[in-house]
Amino acid sequence: MDQTFYRISLPQWEKYTGKKSLRLALLADFHLADLDPALSSLREQAPDLILMAGDFLLGRRLTRSDVQRQLDYSVLPFLSQASAIAPSFCSLGNHDRYLEVEDLEKLEDRGVRVLDNAYVRTGGLVIGGLTSGRTLAFRSDREAVEEKEKSAMYGRLYFFKRFLIRPEDEPRPDLSWLEAFEKEEGPKILLSHHPEYWAGELADRPIDLTLSGHAHGGQFRFPWKGRMRGLFAPGQGFFPRYTEGVHHGPHGALVVSRGLANTAGGIPRLGNPTEVVYIEFVSESSR
Repeated sequence: MDQTFYRISLPQWEKYTGKKSLRLALLADFHLADLDPALSSLREQAPDLILMAGDFLLGRRLTRSDVQRQLDYSVLPFLSQASAIAPSFCSLGNHDRYLEVEDLEKLEDRGVRVLDNAYVRTGGLVIGGLTSGRTLAFRSDREAVEEKEKSAMYGRLYFFKRFLIRPEDEPRPDLSWLEAFEKEEGPKILLSHHPEYWAGELADRPIDLTLSGHAHGGQFRFPWKGRMRGLFAPGQGFFPRYTEGVHHGPHGALVVSRGLANTAGGIPRLGNPTEVVYIEFVSESSR
């Protein structure tokens, strides 16, 4: 597992936070991975805030017993330890569609603020969480989604389809609450599990920093024109653009984590280590 460090300038962050230095940790795509290395990293680096961009669970057609086993085995113990290191916040990814209200309450009981299409002010920052459109679609009509996934053809095509599907074919997120989020004073940070949302719907909005995962680093990474490039990612298809790193738009930046787990149908990551991302805020004058 890598520890990856970025330095980013946010407008007036020193004024609003009253701090001279600020470090965020970004984690994503937990998926029942061994999370001890991530906890060791967090203890070593001692971030001021821990921000988690979703996908705590793993799998399709999970039963309530499956969800409880995953929570008890992996998710809740990790969150308890992470929140003891620094204030912790999370959004919900597509695999988190099985988390019900009582489950989200358990996450909050472990000290993590769940931002389910919601935002909160903390330490001069405004932190929001944009819930995956796939999770919203599942909540809206779970029976229809599960019926579709029962088909034998869906199971055979699922692995390939998830990398070929176009963003415009995906269930869309609910952006209606973002207007109130954007009107808040202070630097605005948005947790959005899907980086493709930034390209299609968020980059032109007055949001200073968007934090994502989901792409798993592009699964296979290979050198291309002086940098490493991913082969495929769900929601972006082949040769995706947003698989790691910092991307700048007209109003702010996107940071994408390669995530903490491998979930691509047993296909290993190649040239693509997992990571915890650390983001240091810098002043405009030091850019």
